[in-house]
Amino acid sequence: MNKTVFYKFDDFIDKFDIDKTKFGEWFDNNTNSVIQDDQDVGYDYINEIFENVYQTFFEYYVYKKDYDWFDEDVELTQSDLEIFARRLINIYNNTYDRYIPLLKVYDQYIDNPSAPLHSETLGKSKFNDTPQDETIEGGFADDKHSTTFTTTKASSDADTKYVSEKVDELYRKWRDIYRDWTNEFKGLFMEVFD
Repeated sequence: MNKTVFYKFDDFIDKFDIDKTKFGEWFDNNTNSVIQDDQDVGYDYINEIFENVYQTFFEYYVYKKDYDWFDEDVELTQSDLEIFARRLINIYNNTYDRYIPLLKVYDQYIDNPSAPLHSETLGKSKFNDTPQDETIEGGFADDKHSTTFTTTKASSDADTKYVSEKVDELYRKWRDIYRDWTNEFKGLFMEVFD
């Protein structure tokens, strides 16, 4: 006869003394799970998303373990941590490519999301009217043989909306990307009951 014990996210935090502000580094250094990362951002996004996941689901059951009915020693082991970490990091790795580009753009525009979009194009052209003689060695396409240089620069700001339209659009479309990404982890906390 077996008994089943359910563990919460907090049980892992307490048992293994996980630093809640540095989840990424902690899991990287204390488990065998491989975390996909971006050299540009390091642990910034993973720490933020795991902290959001923890704050959202800390009271939810995340793991179940069966014991023999007469077992006295019913606590989490390193093996249990590996299983839990693998599940958590697997969701992170599988959703990483969808959310990291969004977060980079989000971070770029968070200070002024209603600013007009700006684009700039630079172009250079050169014209060579020097007669070309194939018997003479050397290239005639270099700068010293060019007779005309043209440099163009086009800049545009796309902003054709009224302030009220921009505010309404921000209200309807500006999403909390961290919240959306956190919701991707819901499945982990539902698995316990399957």
